[in-house]
Amino acid sequence: MILAALVVFRLAGETVSPAAEAAVPRPVGSLQKPWVVAAWAEAHPDAAPPLLDCTTASGCWRPSGHGRVDLPRALAQSCNAYFLALARATPEEARARALESAGFELERPLSPEATIGLGPLASLPRIAPAALLRAYRDLLAEPWPAHDDLRRALVDGMRAAALDGTGAPLGRRGWLVKTGTVPSLEGRPLATSGWALAASAGGESLSLALLSDGTGREAAAALGETLEGPRPARAPASRGLVRVRLLE
Repeated sequence: MILAALVVFRLAGETVSPAAEAAVPRPVGSLQKPWVVAAWAEAHPDAAPPLLDCTTASGCWRPSGHGRVDLPRALAQSCNAYFLALARATPEEARARALESAGFELERPLSPEATIGLGPLASLPRIAPAALLRAYRDLLAEPWPAHDDLRRALVDGMRAAALDGTGAPLGRRGWLVKTGTVPSLEGRPLATSGWALAASAGGESLSLALLSDGTGREAAAALGETLEGPRPARAPASRGLVRVRLLE
């Protein structure tokens, strides 16, 4: 299937448009990470989410690592090392159950890497954009029966992603964002396709962008251009002369 350069899916009530494209299941990469947390919470009902030191040795997507991260920060930065640690500490049955409950289609065995959206396309869980938008709507609005503090931490992470995380290129402060990057959905060697989901602060408006040739950050930037409302103005650069006097 040849995709348009940018496709934007929007949820209005129970209707998602464009309807035909919204029904096609595809890998979405890191957009599945909230359900890694749901699975971990089921398997560890009495545990607090861990802190993790993401370093140069962690093998994360950022070569320098993300430093010490908690759950909100890990989601904002889409830290692979953090979520892979959660997946490895969670039984496969719990991981599969959480993803399937959100609407993902998956193959078994389900590796920890595939659980967080890493690996070749053939190994990755898939979900239709319509189902994904509804799953995120429920994530934002419906408390979890147990460990709802972790769901709220995920929402905080999506909010932080729009400030200084992977969703910052959206250019919309106050919005909630999650991005994902997968191997090219069109099969181009060494290329990627990018996803970005954005929700208004109250969760009333949800949009999902698929950039067929790009990254999640680039998809967020493209999605931001399609959203209604003013974008925050950038402060003009100062051109004045500044004198600094030391120990005068």
